[in-house]
Amino acid sequence: MNNPNPYLIYLVALGALLLGALVGFMIKQLLVENKRKAQNLKADHIITEAKEHAREIELEAKDNALQITQKAEDELTRRRIELTKEDDRLQNVVKNSTAGWKI
Repeated sequence: MNNPNPYLIYLVALGALLLGALVGFMIKQLLVENKRKAQNLKADHIITEAKEHAREIELEAKDNALQITQKAEDELTRRRIELTKEDDRLQNVVKNSTAGWKI
């Protein structure tokens, strides 16, 4: 039986070692890439939720502003009516108090 050449054994061992390192590196890169993609998806989901929440807050603020504006307009209308009534009352008082005067 021939003894295998020790250089051949070292060469095969080195090749197997390099092949194992290459496969391990490729697997690690694949895992890193998958993790990066998962983190990007999670970040996109967080951003989407934040934008949706911001829209909800904006709509709520617009609704509140509209309610405040409506209340202010209602109050302005009420005061105008009161002023008109008061003006009419005062004109009647003046008219009635000057009715007996002849110039």
